[in-house]
Amino acid sequence: EDYRSDIVFSQDIIKSLVESYRKIRNTFRFMLGNLHGFAPERDELPRSELTELDRWMLSRFGKYLARIDRAYDEYDFHHVFHHTIELATVDLSAFYFDILKDRLYCEPARGIVRRSAQTVLHILARDMARVLSPVLSFTAEEVWRHLPSWSGKAESVFLAGFAKASDGWADDALTEKWESLRDVRRAVTKVLEGMRKDGIIGNSLDAVVGLKAGGAILALLKSVGEEGLADIFLTSGAKVVKGDGELVVAASKSEEGKCPRCWRFGHGVGSDPTRPELCARCAGVIRGMIAAGEIAEGI
Repeated sequence: EDYRSDIVFSQDIIKSLVESYRKIRNTFRFMLGNLHGFAPERDELPRSELTELDRWMLSRFGKYLARIDRAYDEYDFHHVFHHTIELATVDLSAFYFDILKDRLYCEPARGIVRRSAQTVLHILARDMARVLSPVLSFTAEEVWRHLPSWSGKAESVFLAGFAKASDGWADDALTEKWESLRDVRRAVTKVLEGMRKDGIIGNSLDAVVGLKAGGAILALLKSVGEEGLADIFLTSGAKVVKGDGELVVAASKSEEGKCPRCWRFGHGVGSDPTRPELCARCAGVIRGMIAAGEIAEGI
């Protein structure tokens, strides 16, 4: 609350705060759960090797840290709460984590794109725990104890110092690009939600999206590529064609085979002779895991 105004109290306000705390805690749980097997000093990637989405997240997170720092300096403690909820719900849970799940769950455990995601998740969990420790003391300390160990890790989050954004994180051009992509994603999501309500699809991965655009939007879509767009939209495919006007979105249910491992349709399902039920990517990942002795041959 803003302590400079009268404090309002009700059961509904308490319920809302409980839900907000749960969102923050679940954000930490997701990050910690997906850092299993990640050793920062061995596996962390430099910024130059991160995927573009992960670099965007670092740029966004750097702005969050700056806002939190300013809020503490100005004794605007309610702003710490509001900025954190915005980050956790709008940027992380509803966007970044949503896209990340395929990489984290389906790519090779030691693959570079998965390590890229884990690098950023480690930074987020580590630094969010540090900046939230004054107001979420017990939660921050609990998170700190469950973070992967590294040689410079302080014994307690309260001995780790206040987190600051790295000088190399900020990228205004990348921020602008991904804000535009998020606008396109919202338009696609609106179409997919309509199909879901009509019972045409049950999940966004059931669909293939068609995009028609011209000018700057077309250039933006082309720069990402159709496979990259499908990853952003959480669909099994995306097709981009040149148009004359504003963005037009259409979607249809995929008629191709479904991979039971990643839930995507098409993508070479049936092309691997040893595992015809899987898509080409998943079949390759399973072969690699068997060769590495991570799973048994019969799985």
